[in-house]
Amino acid sequence: MENEELIKQVTEKAEKWLTPAYDAETQAEIKKMLANPDKTDLIEAFYKDLEFGTGGLRGIMGVGSNRMNIYTVGAATQGLSNYLNKNFKDLDQISVVVGHDCRNNSRLFAEISANIFSANGIKVYLFEDMRPTPEMSFAIRHFGCQSGINITASHNPREYNGYKAYWDDGAQVLAPHDKGIIDEVNKISSATDIKFEGNKDLIQIVGEEVDSVYLNKVKTISIDPEVIKRQKDLKIVYTPIHGTGMMLIPRALKQWGFENVHTVPEQMVKSGDFPTVISPNPENAEALSMAIDLAKKIDADIVMASDPDADRVGMACKNDKGEWVLINGNQTCLLFLYYIIKNRIAMGKMKDDDFIVKTIVTTELIKSVADKNHIEMLDCYTGFKWIAREIRLREGKQQYIGGGEESYGFLAEDFVRDKDAVSACTLLAEICAWAKDQGKTLFEVLLDIYVEYGFSKETTVNVVKPGKSGAEEIKAMMENFRSNPPREIGGSKVVLVKDFKTLKVTDGNGNITEIDMPEASNVLQYFTEDGTKISVRPSGTEPKIKFYVEVKGEMGCHKCFDAANAAAEEKVEAYKLDGTFLWRIDLGVNIRSGSHYTSYILYDFDGDGLCEIAFRSAEGTQFADGKMITGEDGKVHDYRIRDLNGAGWASGAKLPTTCGLIFEGPEYISICRGYDGREIARTDNIPRGGEGSKVERAEYWMDYWGDDYGNRMDRFFIGAAYLDGIPDPSTGARTSNPSLIVTRGVYKNWQVWAFDLKGSELENRWKFDTKDHDEKWLAMCSHAFRVADLDNDGKDEILYGQAAIDDNGNELWCTGNGHGDCLHVGKFIKDRDGLQIVASFEEENTYAVQGLGYGCQVIDARDGSLISAHGAGMHGDVGRCIVADVDPDSPNMEFWSSMNSGMYNCGGSIDVPISPDMPTGIGGGTLYNAAIWWTGELTRELFDRALIVSYKANPRTNKNRLVNFATGYGSNEGNHSTKYNPCYYGDFLGDWREEVIMGSSDHSAIYIFSTNYPTEHRFPHLMTDHTYDMSQAMQNIGYNQPTHLGYYIGSK
Repeated sequence: MENEELIKQVTEKAEKWLTPAYDAETQAEIKKMLANPDKTDLIEAFYKDLEFGTGGLRGIMGVGSNRMNIYTVGAATQGLSNYLNKNFKDLDQISVVVGHDCRNNSRLFAEISANIFSANGIKVYLFEDMRPTPEMSFAIRHFGCQSGINITASHNPREYNGYKAYWDDGAQVLAPHDKGIIDEVNKISSATDIKFEGNKDLIQIVGEEVDSVYLNKVKTISIDPEVIKRQKDLKIVYTPIHGTGMMLIPRALKQWGFENVHTVPEQMVKSGDFPTVISPNPENAEALSMAIDLAKKIDADIVMASDPDADRVGMACKNDKGEWVLINGNQTCLLFLYYIIKNRIAMGKMKDDDFIVKTIVTTELIKSVADKNHIEMLDCYTGFKWIAREIRLREGKQQYIGGGEESYGFLAEDFVRDKDAVSACTLLAEICAWAKDQGKTLFEVLLDIYVEYGFSKETTVNVVKPGKSGAEEIKAMMENFRSNPPREIGGSKVVLVKDFKTLKVTDGNGNITEIDMPEASNVLQYFTEDGTKISVRPSGTEPKIKFYVEVKGEMGCHKCFDAANAAAEEKVEAYKLDGTFLWRIDLGVNIRSGSHYTSYILYDFDGDGLCEIAFRSAEGTQFADGKMITGEDGKVHDYRIRDLNGAGWASGAKLPTTCGLIFEGPEYISICRGYDGREIARTDNIPRGGEGSKVERAEYWMDYWGDDYGNRMDRFFIGAAYLDGIPDPSTGARTSNPSLIVTRGVYKNWQVWAFDLKGSELENRWKFDTKDHDEKWLAMCSHAFRVADLDNDGKDEILYGQAAIDDNGNELWCTGNGHGDCLHVGKFIKDRDGLQIVASFEEENTYAVQGLGYGCQVIDARDGSLISAHGAGMHGDVGRCIVADVDPDSPNMEFWSSMNSGMYNCGGSIDVPISPDMPTGIGGGTLYNAAIWWTGELTRELFDRALIVSYKANPRTNKNRLVNFATGYGSNEGNHSTKYNPCYYGDFLGDWREEVIMGSSDHSAIYIFSTNYPTEHRFPHLMTDHTYDMSQAMQNIGYNQPTHLGYYIGSK
């Protein structure tokens, strides 16, 4: 009934557009929507009006009241015109600037807007072609205009466009004018209220005359022109990503004196389709990939990219290992302001009244730099209009020298009042030249800052709450934070709380003072004793609440960066599903960073209905209550290898760097309560082994583990297994508690230990050590292990790659296939008893000679016997394989591998493919990383990078590519440069379709995605299936492995 009412409402609304006030093409498109039995497009186009907010308009282009088109743009311009004519009624001539970017329809919308302004008696300065947003801001001030607009959707995907409104100071509109404009726009009820017929006499086309003045002004912000003369051959790679930056940025760099600027030719083509990128966002590594490829080819010094309207800049440079890395928004802003401050002082240009500005969620290291150099720094709300406000308030009294925000926006001048990628790129090139003049890279300058002012790492968590109920949840969350503020975060006392809604500051002793801000804002900030800052605010444009977390640390030298970064990354943080921060555990300096070394397991080990978390710990591990593991002398000893030239103590062999590896010191297994992060039990970890001198111990490690430089001997996994009996398959009820499984070793000898949690003790149940078994058992491990009832006896077994350990710790079977990267366990053949295993292998001399003879195999979980396979003989390292039912026309599940020889039936004939075609993803590469139930069909989709793909056209969508989280939402493309796995995925919500957790493109935020596809099929919560539960719980040890069920779901 509700759906029928909605269809009725949108139909009535759409029919109002079938009048002569709307053009024939628009009417024809609406008639198609009305005639279509599927009302989805009609609803999306008309269920609401595209809202004109404080920043203007932004939306998908198309017909309808909820789309960007000439009528919604026209209504915005007519409303703005009405407000200008009221507000400046005493002026002889009101004037505005109109600019636009490269997007489809941007020129059309700009010309329509110019006509409407002029029809309302307002003079228009219309740019002849696309131009950067900052130049439009400059032009407002240059011509003395009262307002201006820019048609742009910034860095949004190609189907979007937008409309930014500016005031007479060149900044985006602030109160009270923002509300006044919105009121006028809302009064426009139909196209008949819009004056479309322009007055050509009031429209002046502008271009070069503004460009040259603007670029000359930009050149004045150079601090050290002499360093540019010395480094004029600095190799610069720049890309505008098809946008407006191409109009001015290469020219500006040349004007500053840089003579070796290389542009990416394919991306110097103006296009609103952005054909060379998934998303035109310079924050994303993918958008800079062509520029970085060019940089590698020419051995460049710096890569820079601007977004389509050239107000934000992304940057990459080589790190201390010579690898190209992206510099995030906080780091970029820090570099800019550090350089401005230090070099204005060095050049004698700093004045007593100079000041800088940052937003409240941007890194506090900027304040440290400003304070140490005695420069005034101001904090303002998020959004560049607030930085512009601070400039305006102090105009003629103090000198603004720079400001920025964490979202890749920076402004080094006061003649523009919005973020400016033109001046940012030129100044960034100067900073790079200054660094090179001292024999440094930009990355080394960043390391200098960390050494002098302290290390900082920032993370953002975005919790999406769509719809009316979501808005209410966000409101309730903020109210709860205010009424129940945390006294402690991650074991560190909260010493300051800032509430920008009440404009009050409360210190740790309860003392309250006022915050001096222009207006109230729904933002909370918590500051702790250890320097952590957490900011909480609902998004102003999207249905989500954002948590900005900044963690402080120390960095004694350049060589310590990896360790400092790892220490910050390896702080285990717990959040409620709604994003509420719970606790933090710092693993400390003596736990090596990485998927093979910091594995953890979250599971209920004691049967109390609440999860515990188990992980490897050492001296320096600090739990959520502040307690820390120390040595017998009460101190934390730093056992990290500090020598960058370090090598194995006996062999002399080494990794590219051993800095941060740990060869010595005690190691433990800790279990903490999941709800508060407090340790409840601890025991010794599986030891490295060896006795005597360093050389003697190293010789033992080589003989036993396979190396002596801390790599193979340090491989550590952890998990859970029901060794006394798995939960009841029909009810999920436990018959016993699970055991904790701990392992060490992969490539030669390996050990598996089982523990039971008994109160506050971890009791060892059994130990499996390959030195006590046949040599065939050596090097059988994958880059993870699996747990399942392999032999169908009602108890779990441990599948350690190609070796199965029975529930009692004895041998079950061993195939001899050797080591491999991928390991899948589940029900893959519909009518065959028991579970099956699909795996691929790395060592051809092992799987082809000692093993079962094939590079990729389907194995019977009960006895390790071969069921099916492909790749007979020696095929080298078969690095990837996957199993899933992706073909609705084929029985059983299909499996395929990186041998790329075709797709095979799990129950089919050996080496006989059922199809030569395999699923392909980004760049046409074969997909074999993860499978996911996403659309509610019985077949699974493939999940690779940020892309979900159907093998065949999906019946619900009639297309293969279903969603790209990177394009649509700004996620990253996975957590490993070759595996491209998500952070985590599984059936979290219990509707049997699976949810996805992804990181943002700069690894500073976390996104949780759920499907919007309905389903006709009903299954229990997938986690009630024991095999699935184990595959999900242990998904994040080593190389992520996909989820699988212990019963069959498939099309046939």
